[in-house]
Amino acid sequence: MATSMVALEWTLLVIVCVKILGARSQFQQQKEIIFPEYHSTREQPSRCYDEFRRPLRCVPEFVNAAFNVRVEATNTCGTRGQTEYCLQTGVTEAKKSCEICDASAPYLAHPPDYLTDFNNNDNQTWWQSETMYEGIGIPDSGQVNLTLHLGKTFDITYVRLKFYTSRPESFAIFKRTRPGDDWIPYQYYSATCRSTYGLNDTSFVTYQDETRALCTSEFSDISPLTGGNVAFSTLEGRPSAYYFENSSLLQEWVTATDIRITLDRMNTFGDEIFGDPKVLKSYYYAVSDFAVGGSINTNIYLFLGSRSLQCNNRGQCQCKPGVDGLRCNKCASNFYDFSELGCRPCGCNVAGSIDNSPDCDPITGVCRCKENVEGQRCDQCKPGYFDLQEVNEFGCLFCFCFGHSSVCRSAPGYSAFPIESTFIRDWEKWSSLDYHKRVVPFKYGQINQEIEVTANSREPVYFIAPAKYLGDQRAAYNQFLTFTLRIEEEGPQATLEDIVLEGNGLSISLPIFGQGNPLPTTFNQEYKFRLHEHSAYGWNPRLTPRDYISILSNLTAIKIKATYTPEGTGYLDNVRLDSAQRSPLGKEASWIEMCTCPEGYVGQFCESCAPGYRHDPANGGKFARCVPCNCHGHAEFCDPETGRCICQHNTAGDNCEHCASGFYGNALTGTAGDCQPCPCPGNGACVILPDEEVACLECPEGYAGHRCDLCIDGYYAESTDPYGRPQCRKCECNENVDPNAIGNCDRNTGYCLKCVYNTGGRYCESCLPGFYGNALALPKGDCKACNCYPVGTEKRDPESDVLICNYATGQCPCKPNVEGKHCDTCAEGYWNLVSGEGCEPCQCDPIGSLNRTCDITTGQCQCRPGVMGQKCDQCMSLHYGFSPEGCKRCECDQIGSTSLQCDPYGQCPCRPNVEGRRCDRCKENTHNKAAGCVDCPPCYNLVQDAANIHRSKLAELQELLKALKENPQLLNDEEFVLKLKQVQDKVDKLLEDAMSATDLDGKLGSKLKDLYKRLEDVRKTAGVIAGKIDDARGIGQLGERNITIAEDIIKRALDALHGARKFLETEGISALEKAIERSDKFGQQSEKMSEIAREARHLADEHEKEAKEIEDLALDARKIAQEAYEKARHALETPGETADNINRLERKLLDVDYMLEEVKKLAASAKDEANKTYEAALDLFTKANSINLPDVDVELMKKTAADIIEEAKKIQSQADDILGEHQDLLDKMKQQIEDAEGLLKAGEKQQQTVDEMLATVDAALAKAKEAVAAGEKTLAEAKDTLETLKGFDELIRESKGRADEALTRIPEIEKLITEAEEKTASAEDALRGAKQDAIESRDEAQTAEEKAEQASKHANESLEGRRQKIEANNLNKDELLKKLRKMIFVSLNKIVSLQALEQANQAKNSATDASVKVKNALDTVEDILRALDGLDDIDESLLDQLEIRLEAAEKEQKEADFDSRMNELRQARDLQNQWMKDYTEEVERLKKDVANIADIRNALPDKCYRRVVLEP
Repeated sequence: MATSMVALEWTLLVIVCVKILGARSQFQQQKEIIFPEYHSTREQPSRCYDEFRRPLRCVPEFVNAAFNVRVEATNTCGTRGQTEYCLQTGVTEAKKSCEICDASAPYLAHPPDYLTDFNNNDNQTWWQSETMYEGIGIPDSGQVNLTLHLGKTFDITYVRLKFYTSRPESFAIFKRTRPGDDWIPYQYYSATCRSTYGLNDTSFVTYQDETRALCTSEFSDISPLTGGNVAFSTLEGRPSAYYFENSSLLQEWVTATDIRITLDRMNTFGDEIFGDPKVLKSYYYAVSDFAVGGSINTNIYLFLGSRSLQCNNRGQCQCKPGVDGLRCNKCASNFYDFSELGCRPCGCNVAGSIDNSPDCDPITGVCRCKENVEGQRCDQCKPGYFDLQEVNEFGCLFCFCFGHSSVCRSAPGYSAFPIESTFIRDWEKWSSLDYHKRVVPFKYGQINQEIEVTANSREPVYFIAPAKYLGDQRAAYNQFLTFTLRIEEEGPQATLEDIVLEGNGLSISLPIFGQGNPLPTTFNQEYKFRLHEHSAYGWNPRLTPRDYISILSNLTAIKIKATYTPEGTGYLDNVRLDSAQRSPLGKEASWIEMCTCPEGYVGQFCESCAPGYRHDPANGGKFARCVPCNCHGHAEFCDPETGRCICQHNTAGDNCEHCASGFYGNALTGTAGDCQPCPCPGNGACVILPDEEVACLECPEGYAGHRCDLCIDGYYAESTDPYGRPQCRKCECNENVDPNAIGNCDRNTGYCLKCVYNTGGRYCESCLPGFYGNALALPKGDCKACNCYPVGTEKRDPESDVLICNYATGQCPCKPNVEGKHCDTCAEGYWNLVSGEGCEPCQCDPIGSLNRTCDITTGQCQCRPGVMGQKCDQCMSLHYGFSPEGCKRCECDQIGSTSLQCDPYGQCPCRPNVEGRRCDRCKENTHNKAAGCVDCPPCYNLVQDAANIHRSKLAELQELLKALKENPQLLNDEEFVLKLKQVQDKVDKLLEDAMSATDLDGKLGSKLKDLYKRLEDVRKTAGVIAGKIDDARGIGQLGERNITIAEDIIKRALDALHGARKFLETEGISALEKAIERSDKFGQQSEKMSEIAREARHLADEHEKEAKEIEDLALDARKIAQEAYEKARHALETPGETADNINRLERKLLDVDYMLEEVKKLAASAKDEANKTYEAALDLFTKANSINLPDVDVELMKKTAADIIEEAKKIQSQADDILGEHQDLLDKMKQQIEDAEGLLKAGEKQQQTVDEMLATVDAALAKAKEAVAAGEKTLAEAKDTLETLKGFDELIRESKGRADEALTRIPEIEKLITEAEEKTASAEDALRGAKQDAIESRDEAQTAEEKAEQASKHANESLEGRRQKIEANNLNKDELLKKLRKMIFVSLNKIVSLQALEQANQAKNSATDASVKVKNALDTVEDILRALDGLDDIDESLLDQLEIRLEAAEKEQKEADFDSRMNELRQARDLQNQWMKDYTEEVERLKKDVANIADIRNALPDKCYRRVVLEP
């Protein structure tokens, strides 16, 4: 229905406009209109004359005559006090949502001004009447009139009403033609036309009654409940509407100065008859828009603007005040209301007018306002805005108020305050980050007083503002952010995120060139950005004013992009953020808002909740709405952030929803007596059961029952009081029971029944069998399982048949040779624990094993390197030399050995002609081991034989010298007999020692006796230790009793502490919180609150003092208990330590036994060896006695021996002297041999390097030869070019001779040409290395060409008869230029080629010389080595010759200077490469020069033209 009405409305509007325009076009011939135009200044003026200069009828602008015109209403809600109204839901008996209308509160008012203001669907405003509850809408008594005074006479086209509620059941539209006339009905609307207005429901009129008002029921239905439209057209259905210009009756019908709407009866659902106030308050009139479409009636404005009908000599009429125009036919600028009295001033407010230029509609007088300004004179801000200022482009600022109010004004007491950073002293805490928020270091420039940052990559870097720019910066809204910026590189690239603001989870940005700013450059530029959300300022994304200010209210980051190129640099200076501060001094900051808060809000910005209100949701912050506190009538105030009530009347809870501890009842009733004291001991808490019996909830510990008259589980009744109530005592189970279990102890005896933590006993005071530890220790769970290894443990508990251990240390009783706390490991040197009989010895070989330990499972000993076997008693395969160091690898050579296994002495089995321990070298006079060490050539046999002879002689001499050295004199018979006797004595002594080893009276026996004595001492010590263990047990029992007493003291102290803490928590803290909350949250320091706070503090201090005393007492008790516990623990640990000592002694005793066994074995072995030695000595003695000495001449033998000895001494002395004399020479020769070998190796390396350089030089030489060939070829071409150039020169001179009369510069040209010929001829000499001459020749040739061209031009101008020859010369220019270019190229090629060839030859010569010298040095060294290898005897002269040859070789090597030669070769190669590069660049440059000459040639004219000589 609404859609069809809108379409009908626009259709009627189009039809009426067409009718009016068509009808009024007939008035063109009736009268001449003096004024040519009558339009709003917002449109271009239309022509008042046609193309034939005939006057046209001016059609006034079609406007909404009601816009911003005040409407008079006979009834408006809230004018007589607050009016409650409820929203209509259309559902009977549904719960109504009601609101308040209050004319005194702008945000709750609905005045008649809202009928004709700007109709905005996003922010609807409406006029509203009082409700049916106040008597409105009832027939005959509740009529409401809306009267619109247009102020002028208008031709009315339509009247349109848009209802905010449902449309009325009966209403009418009236008009008045002139002020003071009677009201004439336009239209009636009613569902009961007959009974209400006495008219039939019809929409038809005849010619006879065209001005009769009709009545229709079309718009009287109750639906829609909101947004219903009513559109009335004045000419719809009128028969003469198509002849409107000829119908004076209809012209009078549409003319009106006032419009009235009468609202006679409301539409209802019929539920008002029950008189329910909520229902009656849901029926009321409400209209959101009242529009009247029409145009000013211009018939009454003829000649109204002139003082006189006579105009001056310029045709200008005398205009009335405010009238303008040549014919005084329109209002002047900023004037309106054209009438007999002239035009009235508009009175537009400058600050509210667009561009601060007052201007208004000349008909309505409505001023053209800024975006956020309204009113007839643009003198007031729109709803939701404040602070009308000229400097504000939009007039007014948005009321932020954290979204709680749209009414605000400028706050007093604020002044402008800039936040600045000028970097005068330092960087002022600025920083820099890249796009991914990684820190980038920046610099502070002290000279320019600016900060600088450079990007490390292509990612941009941002300057980050310090904390003083952040936080609540709402004062910077609509102000400027300015700074100075420059960059170091050209070509900046801007992005959408050059300036970034972040806050409240939002982010906005804009490019650096936004708001008319320039792109960054290499010099400083100032940038200025307005902080406003309007699209004209370019912030992205587009935000609402509220969201934009929300960012500023909690500004977390200001980012200014520093770099605009990859790895660029940016500089920042003079940053300024315009803001404000609370101060009466300075320039007033009128842009700070002072909000008018609705009910429930307080604060300058409505940021806080009023007393009795709280934020919803809780802790929602300043943006959360405020709702009334919900305290169920037991509190006046609540915490504005959390909503927690400050409860009274013995109630508790965040909303006082339940009774406080110690009270019972229903706190939700809302009366002061809801909660009553509980009938429980100590005023404990209670609860009402379904049978209305009160049950206590906080019985003392150990008690239960409705009245705390029973002992709970875990307690037992020790006795009863005189009243028959049990005295409940807690079962003492030493905390070794499950507190969540039931039946932990007997309720009669108190004995513990369910011990945990592996404890047992009446009070769970000891560990169970198979466990050890302290059952009373804290924390609990100290009883740990023995975990004895069954195989290695002996004892079991006879009752439980479990393996037991020492109750204090946990040490299990181990089987023989088994050790470890759990008897799970063998003693060192033993294995095979799994046998069940203890561990057996490893018996590791003392030589082949690292120690006497072995693997407890396999018995494998730890062998030395190369040793194998379970007992490490043999070498591994491919090893030898069984010893304390292990076995060594054979390392037999695979080629020279027949097998990789060596003998026990390490000798590998060698192939024929192979020798060495590893069979890794050929025998002398053989070579090539891989081929089987074949014999050397026969020529080497002579040398080998001579060398063997000398070796045998030397060996004989060495043996002789050794014998003489060891036995310088011949022994006589007595000495020999004495020697034998000494041997016999040693043998006898050894036999005696061996015999004594078998007797305990010997040394070994005495050692064993000492050992037995020590063992006896150990046994005595063990007895003493056993006594100490008994003493420790007694001390331990005493410690246990002391611990029990200490625990009782600690328990009593803890109970006292718990009681004190509970009292503080329930009484002191409650009173203290109540005082603090009332004082801090509401800022009220009343006497009552102060008294409560003082009382709470006094009580808290007293309780704290008592708690301190109790705590000190508890600490003392705890300290005593701790000391007792430490003593007990020490007493318990002492047996453990003693047991450990005993175990260690037992292990030592076992070691002694093992050593005794080893000693016995060694003694037996020594005995066997002694017996063998004794037998061998006895045999030797027998043989010696049986020897028969032959008859010899002893004296002769002595003499001969003495002579031989003397001769040997002389020979030895001579040999020593010879060795001494030549020792230095031998050492020097050895050193020279080593030097020669090093020199040989260095020479070989340098030879390789030289070979490489020679190859490079050969390649360069080949290239140089190619270049020389090309240069020679080019030389021939250059000669041809020279001949052509000479011909050209002759041709030029011939032309010059014939043009002597016309040319005065011919001698100069001849001279230049001659010089060019000479320079060109010298090109041949330049081929031998004059590169500079070639360049000068090129320049001179270019100059000659230019002069020649000038001469040719002069000749063409003066000698037209020689035109053909000159043209021929021009035709030869191309060929000449080509030849000239070739000649230049030839010169350069020749120069470079010759130089390259020369350098290549030099390099080749140097390399050849170096190679020759290296070869000579190598030959010399090889000769020396061959001479050394061939030496049989030491010849001093030969050694001198060798030394001279070595010195000569060394000198020759130094003279060769291989290093410098190599450097020269490398430099020559680099120089050649540089020359090739320069040559290429020069060729390219010459190509450009030739191309330039060609361009000059092409620019020359090909003919001569006669010049016109002007008279002087």
